[in-house]
Amino acid sequence: MLSQFQRIGTGCGIEIRGADLHVVAVKSRRAGLTVLGSAKIENFRERPATEWGREFADFLASCGFAHVSATVSLPREDVIVRQVQLPPMGEKERASAVRYQLDGLHPFPEDEVFHAYAVLDVNAKGPSPVVVVVAEQKTVTHYADLFEEAGVAVAAFTVSASSLRAALRLRTDRLATPLLVVNRNGQDLEIYGESDGRAALSVEFDLGAVPAGRALQLAEADLRLDRGETAVLVLSGEPLDVDPENALTPASVGEIFPVPVSAPTDFDLSRDLQSLATAIESACPRLGWGANLLPAERRRSDSRLVWIPTAVLAGLLVLLGIGFLLRSTIQNRAYAAVIEQRLAALQDVVNSTESNREAAVEVRERIAVLEGQASRTLQDLRIVSEISTLLPASAWLQSLAVNDEGIRLSGETANAAPLLGVLNQARTVQGVAFATSLVRRDGKERFEITAQRGVPGARPIPEPEAAIAPAPAPDEAAQAPAAAPEATP
Repeated sequence: MLSQFQRIGTGCGIEIRGADLHVVAVKSRRAGLTVLGSAKIENFRERPATEWGREFADFLASCGFAHVSATVSLPREDVIVRQVQLPPMGEKERASAVRYQLDGLHPFPEDEVFHAYAVLDVNAKGPSPVVVVVAEQKTVTHYADLFEEAGVAVAAFTVSASSLRAALRLRTDRLATPLLVVNRNGQDLEIYGESDGRAALSVEFDLGAVPAGRALQLAEADLRLDRGETAVLVLSGEPLDVDPENALTPASVGEIFPVPVSAPTDFDLSRDLQSLATAIESACPRLGWGANLLPAERRRSDSRLVWIPTAVLAGLLVLLGIGFLLRSTIQNRAYAAVIEQRLAALQDVVNSTESNREAAVEVRERIAVLEGQASRTLQDLRIVSEISTLLPASAWLQSLAVNDEGIRLSGETANAAPLLGVLNQARTVQGVAFATSLVRRDGKERFEITAQRGVPGARPIPEPEAAIAPAPAPDEAAQAPAAAPEATP
């Protein structure tokens, strides 16, 4: 995951190629590499710095890169690249070891050089290769003054080998090794190589003194290849005639280096490989060596990211000011929220009390029902007693039913019609009516009467003993039937 973030960035690379500056602006994302623009600033050494500086600023503005600091690739003839082996040690001890060996790595007078170094294999358990880049102070100072006069913000002075290493590692697939990358610029032939036996190779040849074939043989020998192993050869820059019978395996630039998903029509990957690699190192500096020859006090970092801490602190200050202004409002809202919480808790108590009150009402209603049921028997006896009292002696009851639906009685009498008027005088019943038509048989009329229970307490009900009629005369008793059917309560 960390390596993916190391491949994301935006940068601008400047390659010093002879008398011209070749500028490329790129944007690296997970979707691929995009070349936003390329330009050539001609004869920058002879022209006024402010003139070509404005030309460079216009180029950055057209790419939307006005905030980006550039990375400059110094000419190979102005730098010396050496490689040493150092045992595992801390960074402070490694810096001291490099300074101790520095005098033997360059021919310049002591204390008149700038140097930078990088560990090529940080995970090595044994001695690890350390590349050391050296340049004269006057050369670095000259270029730094020139770019500063032109108004060009420079973040780093790098070398072509470091940029090519960064471009190779922008691809996420396996790196093709051993490898030789040859870049021709006029009579100068610069070669960069990698192999298992040589972590980094950076040499330059003068084609006027050494033929191209011989230069490739020397570079291949310096890779320390195993027997039978063949290096991949990549040609860039100006065309170069190579002996087809050499042992190197040719490959195109697009097969080894990342191919931009989008680029201007005048951009040539093979011709501008070194410029593109410098821009890639500017966008993704962790992929290269990280050996910066520009003194720390002269480095310019105009990236928008440097404003993030200031923006965060300013935002916090604004938030504190807003919080101070809104403190009373916030406190009132907090107090109101506490009040609401307490009201909600009290509302639960009120709801519980209301629920208990409703439960008490329901209990009282049930008690009233039970009390009504307790007095029901006495009320039924009063109904039976009153009906028995009101019925004439000539009426014979066959059945008398008293229940929740009402009263129902049936029997026989000589004349049943007056019975309704008699029963309507009862205090314990109401709504007396014949349930069926009267049927006369054997001089008697059969009747069936229904009534409803009276409303309790509507009228005073006499005690049954007071309503008992006097016994009939003996002659009336002799005329009565021998036995009457028993009433059904």
